[in-house]
Amino acid sequence: MASRWTLALALLLLACSEEDPGSRQSSGVTWCQALGVLETSCQRCHGEPSQNGAPFPLITYEHTQILYGNAQVPLPTKMRSAVASDFMPLQIPIDPPVQPLTCEQKTTLLTWLDEGAEAVGGVDCSASDKTLLPCNPDLAGGAGGAGN
Repeated sequence: MASRWTLALALLLLACSEEDPGSRQSSGVTWCQALGVLETSCQRCHGEPSQNGAPFPLITYEHTQILYGNAQVPLPTKMRSAVASDFMPLQIPIDPPVQPLTCEQKTTLLTWLDEGAEAVGGVDCSASDKTLLPCNPDLAGGAGGAGN
């Protein structure tokens, strides 16, 4: 009798430990969509070589996967915080002026970061792969720019 209960409990635990594919809401934001935002709004400073005091490049997918700073925080965590708080892009006096992210750019980048900053869709991107998500004001908060 005890072995039946043990087997039943083991099966229950196994069933509960597997993620239900329908339980995770994913829009499937690709690396290429995130790259589109990085190219237009970040790589001016976060290029190779970095400019205007930017501490690291954001050119390749691998660049976004480093551990950053003395605390060795995953870069996507730092990126999410900086973008969500509107700390980035940094409004510094350069010509032409730095523009804040549009709602669509911020929604796309934050969604990619929230979904794990993975190389969904591969890392070889064409211009048509870099479409932005529609604006989500709940996610993008006070994003300002031409897309609002």
